[in-house]
Amino acid sequence: MRVVSWNIQAALGCDGRNSMADILALLHAQNADVICLQEVARHLPEHGNTDQLDAIRQFFAGFTPVWAPGFSWQHPEGRSEFGNLTLVRSPLLVDARTHLLPAPVSSEHLQMPRTAAEVVVTSASLMLRIFNTHLAFHCAQERREQLAYLSAQKTRAEQQALRRAPAGSKGSYRQPPSPAGVLLCGDLNLTPESDDYQFLLAQGWLDSWHICHGDQTHAPTCGVFDKHQWPEGPHCRDFGLLNHAAALSVADIGAEQTCDASDHQPLILEFYP
Repeated sequence: MRVVSWNIQAALGCDGRNSMADILALLHAQNADVICLQEVARHLPEHGNTDQLDAIRQFFAGFTPVWAPGFSWQHPEGRSEFGNLTLVRSPLLVDARTHLLPAPVSSEHLQMPRTAAEVVVTSASLMLRIFNTHLAFHCAQERREQLAYLSAQKTRAEQQALRRAPAGSKGSYRQPPSPAGVLLCGDLNLTPESDDYQFLLAQGWLDSWHICHGDQTHAPTCGVFDKHQWPEGPHCRDFGLLNHAAALSVADIGAEQTCDASDHQPLILEFYP
């Protein structure tokens, strides 16, 4: 099973032009089973008033979309929305839901509603729960609360996998598909050197990069081409984090380093089989 996670920056390329065609071409070439995108925009003037959700959905007609916007405002042509989109090759999608992440009100920091798209996917011998998210950038307290929330969802999923359904569970009370393995992927807006990263490790998350590459430094996922937004240069702020059950199935992780269609680089994870 192949999973691609990518903050596409609302299809703004590092040359300042619309990069949707390049994004779609790269994603198609990856032949992924699950595509987790962050910063997808619909009918927003600052992003060209285009419906990126519709364009992506039409291009990947053989996939089922799970759309998690942080807001949905009125617009003459539909809705103005911005959020995370997960696409699952249609036969593989078992279950799906969306989450609105915690956001303590702050008058001192820029804030926008943040979400996570949760899917359960299955292949011939692997079932996996995947959270696709994009966390707060400006407010450290907000980001920490979001990390705590997602860690609690990991615990909930692990407990659900062990649950024995009571007698009489049927209809909407049926036991939902409950794999033991959990993947958290996306733009977490933290670095491997940060206190937030240590917090995640303390919550039981394992970094797929170190599982697959030992002590090697993370490949950069941001600032590779866009030096204006990221004067610190290339660094990692996009991750594929696993619980212990999912760690047994991860085969490889890497970051594509040649594409400048966004300020972020695509992250590619491979799972057995």
